[in-house]
Amino acid sequence: MGFYLISFFRVFILCLLWACVLTPHAAIAQTLLTYRQLPIKLVVEAGMEAIAVCKQSDYQVTVTIVDKAGQRQFVAKGDNAPTHTLDNSFNKAYTAVSLGTVYNKDTTSELATLLLSKSPSSPLNLPGISLSAGGMTIKAGNEIIAGIGVSGSPGGQFDEACAKAGVEKIIDRLPR
Repeated sequence: MGFYLISFFRVFILCLLWACVLTPHAAIAQTLLTYRQLPIKLVVEAGMEAIAVCKQSDYQVTVTIVDKAGQRQFVAKGDNAPTHTLDNSFNKAYTAVSLGTVYNKDTTSELATLLLSKSPSSPLNLPGISLSAGGMTIKAGNEIIAGIGVSGSPGGQFDEACAKAGVEKIIDRLPR
């Protein structure tokens, strides 16, 4: 009888430990968020398309694509693009992603129009924020999943047109 009682308690304790080990993991798994990110193939296609479109007009540009968190996924400095375009293209992409979500705007030119008309309490002095045209969000349906920034053309409207061409190159392959 003593042997069976000890075996029963061992099984009971093992089951109890098993339940304790599994229960927290199930609760944690339910609280995790899903993070959607562009696959590198589409990132490279969009970036290279933006450079190619600008190059057709003899604009020497840099293109940066950031993920939803503002981390660089792609940076390409076109032939003879000025050095300052590296930081500027990043700032435009970062601004589109970070402020586009807050203000429900898709381009840095739209953000500039909105924020420059507001009071000085707007986020104009945050690090990495650029209200120059040339940044654009990349969306899967209504969700912003990336941002593209172009810098180096003779005007932000031209940078923005190249960014838009890059997005249009891949948009039909993103989930709606």
